[in-house]
Amino acid sequence: MSAVPADQKTIVAAPVLEAFARELLLAAGLPEDESAILANTLVEANLRGVDSHGVMRLPQYVRRFSRITMEPIRVVREQAAVAVLDGGHRPGQVVGVHAMRLAMEKARQTGVGFVTARHTNHFGAAAYYSMMAAREGFIGFAAATASPRIAPWGGKTPLLGNNPWSVAVPFRPGFPLVVDMALSVVAAGKIRQLAARGEQLPPGWGLDREGRPTLDPQEALKGLLMPIGGHKGVGMSLIIDWLAAGLSEGNFACDVVPLDASERPQGVCLMVAALRIDAFLEPEVYAARLEEHAARYKSSAKSDESVELVLPGELEHRTAEERRRNGIPLPAYVVNSLNAVAEELGCPARI
Repeated sequence: MSAVPADQKTIVAAPVLEAFARELLLAAGLPEDESAILANTLVEANLRGVDSHGVMRLPQYVRRFSRITMEPIRVVREQAAVAVLDGGHRPGQVVGVHAMRLAMEKARQTGVGFVTARHTNHFGAAAYYSMMAAREGFIGFAAATASPRIAPWGGKTPLLGNNPWSVAVPFRPGFPLVVDMALSVVAAGKIRQLAARGEQLPPGWGLDREGRPTLDPQEALKGLLMPIGGHKGVGMSLIIDWLAAGLSEGNFACDVVPLDASERPQGVCLMVAALRIDAFLEPEVYAARLEEHAARYKSSAKSDESVELVLPGELEHRTAEERRRNGIPLPAYVVNSLNAVAEELGCPARI
């Protein structure tokens, strides 16, 4: 198998990339329905330009899911508007989709649905699940614990996750407003991208194992991520721990297994929620209020006239439209790693 030259990008149509990802996951032993869900979540991240949570994750996923023992997802506690799931150590994306479908079902009946889950794995881009709800006319929320990469403020022991969260609100057809962020200044996946390209970190992204600022991505991956907003990011990380892990009786972030430890389930916990807008006010009134607010936001005074004021999720929406038309660009190191894993699995598919 010949490798793609390091300076070359490969453009792949989204349906082709999704089919390739599905084939790899099937070869790793995942059922067809779960392979389809996981492949779709990864390619959707690539489409939106969130490449750190796209198909570059596939090698880590297929190695994990070809090695660990998984059980069926089950409901362990339930009431009209809430539920607790045991994810059976299945892929976080599969559990996340299952949880959001259940949350929306409950919201249709009660106005709100809130679901937590324990015993799952990395669930990728949080926006996928909040946007699931927004596409169905709900306000969606999603969050998860992550392996410990952040220290208590002023400390140097990694005890907190960068615990990603997202909210999506229906706005215009095909264009929800979306906030999606981890609680570190930057996700570990973006640091991995710089490490793979042999580039330095921007200042303020990472700390070494002694809690000292570093520009070396390898040292940051061995050390600590800088929490967004300093002590405020630490507080937000704790809140997600208290809700996702605390309410599901699962692992707090300090006990979540790193994604790279592919021989063990991670023990990630997640939570999702759906709000039915018409339980609060008429959807058309809400839509008009958002349009008015967005117009004021977009037309407000700028500190730099060359800068466009964009709404949360607007740049990702544009990127997705462009990449659906023209394909998804994949750097050589991603293509080569994916093809190598396909060869390891005996899967004939190649990019």
